[in-house]
Amino acid sequence: MPSSNALRPYVSDLLLRRLAARPDAGLAPDEERLSATALFVDVMGFTSLAERLARRGPAGAELLTEILNDCIGTVIAEVLAHGGDVALFAGDAVAALWPDGEARTGALRAARCARALQHALEGRAPREDVRLRARVGIAHGGVWSGCVGGSGGRWAHLVAGEAVARAAWSAAKAPPGGAMLTPEVRALAGDAVGTREAADGLHELLSAAAEDAGASPPPPSSVVVRSAETLAAFVPRAIVERLDAGHTGWEAEFRRVTVLFVGVRDLDYAAADALARVHTAVRAVQDAVYRVDGSLQQIVADATGTTVLAAWGVPQHTHEDDPARGVAAATAAVNALGAAGLRAAAGLATGHVFCGIRGDTRRCEYAMLGDAVNTAARLMQAAGTDVLCDAATAAAASARRRFETLAPLTLKGKQDPVAVFRPAREDAARVRAPQADGGVIGRDAERGAIAERLTALRDGGAGGIVLLEGDPGIGKSTLVAWARG
Repeated sequence: MPSSNALRPYVSDLLLRRLAARPDAGLAPDEERLSATALFVDVMGFTSLAERLARRGPAGAELLTEILNDCIGTVIAEVLAHGGDVALFAGDAVAALWPDGEARTGALRAARCARALQHALEGRAPREDVRLRARVGIAHGGVWSGCVGGSGGRWAHLVAGEAVARAAWSAAKAPPGGAMLTPEVRALAGDAVGTREAADGLHELLSAAAEDAGASPPPPSSVVVRSAETLAAFVPRAIVERLDAGHTGWEAEFRRVTVLFVGVRDLDYAAADALARVHTAVRAVQDAVYRVDGSLQQIVADATGTTVLAAWGVPQHTHEDDPARGVAAATAAVNALGAAGLRAAAGLATGHVFCGIRGDTRRCEYAMLGDAVNTAARLMQAAGTDVLCDAATAAAASARRRFETLAPLTLKGKQDPVAVFRPAREDAARVRAPQADGGVIGRDAERGAIAERLTALRDGGAGGIVLLEGDPGIGKSTLVAWARG
């Protein structure tokens, strides 16, 4: 088991404080409701940069990591310098919180943080002819913090509520390089910040006072770090296993990944029964994903609803039949959520995406960036209460499942209409389920060569080496598991 210090960057202060409040309790569904100022930073340009650098292979992955972490590291540094907590990563965005001690202080610190990080980003020269710019939204209100899931001993910490949703909405209204404040934040900050009125009742931030008694330097963090076993339950398994092996760094790479987005629309975080419903929803998606050995990467709640991101093809979760596993999980998750009275939709896409650590040694996560990620998200948004997938996923999974061809869709960010497919509604008995136990499909020649070598060794013959070489996701680990078993 890796140490608590090694796992610490992968969890927020908000979660650590919540766990410290019940040091002797085991993990169980739990919620906290609080007021806070939320800052949402949406960095623009990463996806196009990832697509461009993907053509350069490993060298492009390393360069993208450098650019990505230089930018996100700046955001993290400014949030921490202004006393905030990096609560979550959401796609190309970062959300930070200033929980209320004195509400005006949090609002001022968030506003000053926004100006500082924008000045830092705007002053940088373009990289690879792409200028990374940020749109920022700041809101104040209720925050819902919950520990949910628990399937297979793996838990999720979800941060949601009015403040987070309105901050994300405000950021979407900001111009590139701009920051928008909601009326509540503007009222709290008062004359200490300069603003001008904008559309939709928002206020565009012009400047923050260089000195203000209400925005004094934040005190040092005094968050108590829980046991490594507790923290590991909230960190993806691949990261835990890599840290446990002593690998503190992470190789950036472009991998062929099947990406799944599941959207849940009926979760009201202000409702009295929010914890029960959110726990049920997350547990249903976890069960569906883990049943076919997928990785649950992220859960984000904003103004559009609650979205769960899962993937196959990332480290420790790579198989020859990843697209089929993704389709099986998507269908199972949407059906289970529907049976629980929750409207849900899913989108899947398969392709080469950037995979690596986003952030720095203070706060980070394992991230995926690329066209397949965006396509899966757009398909989920267009799915209604159904499951939609792209052509690559349908083609790769067609041996297991029939698909219906739908009319092409025009998706945001795409110049041309995208071919769309829907898993056919079939009896479960007729659908060949992906093998979650490491079973091998095909590879007869490879298995024959390995069996021949093992037989010779068992019969007293000479030893030897069998070299397995291939792209990520081609099934090397599955073949090794077959040989060992």
